[in-house]
Order: sequence, then C-alpha cells, then structure tokens
Amino acid sequence: MARPPAGAPVAGETLGAGYRFVAIPLGERAAGRGGIYWVATAAGAARPESPATQLALLRRWFASWHAPVGELLAATRPEDLLPQEVRELRPLPRAYGFRCGPGGVVLLGDAAHAMPHHLGQGACLAFEDAATLRSLVADAEPGEPLGAAIDAYSRARRPRTTSVVRQTRRMSAVVQARGRLALRARDAALDRLRPRIFGHPHDDTADWTAPD
Repeated sequence: MARPPAGAPVAGETLGAGYRFVAIPLGERAAGRGGIYWVATAAGAARPESPATQLALLRRWFASWHAPVGELLAATRPEDLLPQEVRELRPLPRAYGFRCGPGGVVLLGDAAHAMPHHLGQGACLAFEDAATLRSLVADAEPGEPLGAAIDAYSRARRPRTTSVVRQTRRMSAVVQARGRLALRARDAALDRLRPRIFGHPHDDTADWTAPD
C-alpha cells in the first residue's frame, strides 16, 4: 500500500498497450495505517527478479503515465510489493461436487473457478460458493440427503461461475491487447462491453441473491 501526495485523486483504472494500472483507496484504518491498494499488470511471462528489481521495472514502464501512477509507485516500498502471476483454471471442472461415502467433496473459490482478476470477481464468487453450500447442506443428513445437497450445489453454482469466467476471459483479452490494430479493436470492444460489464444494475456479475 502506498500513500500519494495529499489531495491527489487516486481511484481509477487505466489501460495501455499490454499494461494496466488500477488504484483503490482503502481508507485510513486499512491494515492499521491506511493507504492505497494498487495493481499493475504487464503482459508477458512471470518475472523472476526480486521485488525491489520488479518495482524499479514498474517505475520505468509506467514513468510516462498520468498522475498519480508515478507518485504511487514512488511511494511504494519493495517490501510492500506482492508480485503474482495471473493464472486461471482451464478448463473449468465439469462439476463442483462429488459424492463419496456418506458425504462428498466440493470445490469452492479458486479450486472451482480460478480466473484473471480483471473484473474483481474471484473473491466474490468464493463467498457466494460458501453461502450457497451452507444453505444447501445445513439440514442435510449424511447419506442420500447430503449427497443430493452436494449435487444441488454443483448445479446451482456452475452456470453462474461459468458466465462470470467467460466475461472475465473476454476482459482479459481486451486488457492484454498490444499493437495499433489490436488497440483499436480493444477500444471498440470496450465501447460495447462497458454498458454490460461496468455499472449496469442488471449485469450478470452483480445479479446474485444469497439463497434462503
């Protein structure tokens, strides 16, 4: 987490040619000291360098970007950097629940539908998984009732997660666009996708109600 100059606007997302930068204010009490959560994404293989070297690379790659990108990178310490490779689960499992003996095994969160972070839905879906599973198995006795609840969990979750993963993969392709023609196609795609993905009150990513 970084602290930009006082009064500087920080919330937002910017796309470049194969690069992406997102900044989100966390408030003064986050992690006991407040600050800004930011994510910088660069197309390509995972970097093997130390966090300090990777931070130096980020400062160079994003040097010409608008404020406060440079200020946030300058205010970040190497020990605060968490380099991560963007991974996803391909293909998705055909089922999220498997009977075994009087109960079974279920898949939740990244074990069921790991996806790129470009729509910020990974943790949200994991909470939905847990809420759905709890609702279905809360009163199920071991044996056939519990097995049926596990099957119901898989049927309930897979259509939604598949839809969100599909949207995330589309956005991932958009974010990683490089080259003049690809960037033009990206900008045109964003014009079409934005009403469906960002801020639409009836978008699939936000249209979920916890089970009773």
